[in-house]
Amino acid sequence: DLYDMFMQAGSAGELGRRRGLDQLGFWNKLVEHPAYDAFWRDQAVDKLLAKQPLKTPVMLVHSLWDQEDIYGAPAVYRAIKPLDTKNDKVFLVMGPWHHGQMIGNGSSLGAVKFGSDTALYFRQKILAPFLAQYLKDGAPKANIAPVTAFETGTNEWRRYSAWPPKEGDKTVKATPLYLRAGLKLSDEAPKPGDTAFEEYISDPAKPVPFCRRPIKAMGYDEGNNWPRWLVDDQREASGRPDVVTFISDTLTAPMKISGEPIANLVASTSGTDADWEIGRASCRERV
Repeated sequence: DLYDMFMQAGSAGELGRRRGLDQLGFWNKLVEHPAYDAFWRDQAVDKLLAKQPLKTPVMLVHSLWDQEDIYGAPAVYRAIKPLDTKNDKVFLVMGPWHHGQMIGNGSSLGAVKFGSDTALYFRQKILAPFLAQYLKDGAPKANIAPVTAFETGTNEWRRYSAWPPKEGDKTVKATPLYLRAGLKLSDEAPKPGDTAFEEYISDPAKPVPFCRRPIKAMGYDEGNNWPRWLVDDQREASGRPDVVTFISDTLTAPMKISGEPIANLVASTSGTDADWEIGRASCRERV
């Protein structure tokens, strides 16, 4: 169980020493630069690409449940899309996959089934025409939207002119959700006199695991939950005293969520350091 391994080490530095990682130059750079300082900012790929002229058509392929790099493709898209003045060189595809699943079978992820092999559809209907247009003489122009996104629930591919979707594609509006008194999640803003905060006790010596234990090493072998943990049933964690869960009323109509969530969290701690995680959006605060 990797949880036990990390707990027994006590710190990332001690784990590195136990495993001989301090013999690696890159590990030592991680230790020397634990925060996102100039060392990392100056070599961020999305920032470097944004400084270069856009000469080559680019297709960015993003997995909606990428357990290894859920940041990369959307970040590069935001960085280089402003260079695409005619909206014909930067293409974004978002599919219902784990990391790298677009080259395998995309019919399901964990217990979630999509009604078709979404990865095969991507390779045949989106990727192949794109590559043919730019790599094969005489190939027809690919009929590919600037953004192609798979919509779970309806299990259909959607075509957009940009991401997040613009008003011309669909009726899109930012909709705030509030953490309310009584551990309620609501689209109604708090009222005067409502409880101002929720409070809990967190023990750093007993951190919340990111998935159900035992936690195996990263791998894609049969039975390893690493590829699918983002869609696993995570209600087990809500029973811990150091996890606060806000629940909405039962939905009475279909709800569609598109775009990028933004979390505004106001928090305080009696300790010197704390991590807060909202769903899968992690927040770190030092006080």
